[in-house]
Amino acid sequence: MLREGFDPVEIDTLIVEGDEHDDEILRMAEEYDAVVMYQAEPALSDRILGTLPDAIATRTGDPVIVVRRDY
Repeated sequence: MLREGFDPVEIDTLIVEGDEHDDEILRMAEEYDAVVMYQAEPALSDRILGTLPDAIATRTGDPVIVVRRDY
């Protein structure tokens, strides 16, 4: 057991890419305890329908950590 931080053996990484990735991310997020993802470029639909991180948090009840990108 580590005194600080995370044991690398306990961390699983999955990268999902593509134009239609939202549904796949939502489906896979249910299998994890937390999600870390890059911030998407803002879209008008995000203001109307909500963001993907919001949808993940609502559906799973787990934390979603959004990492800001340097566009």
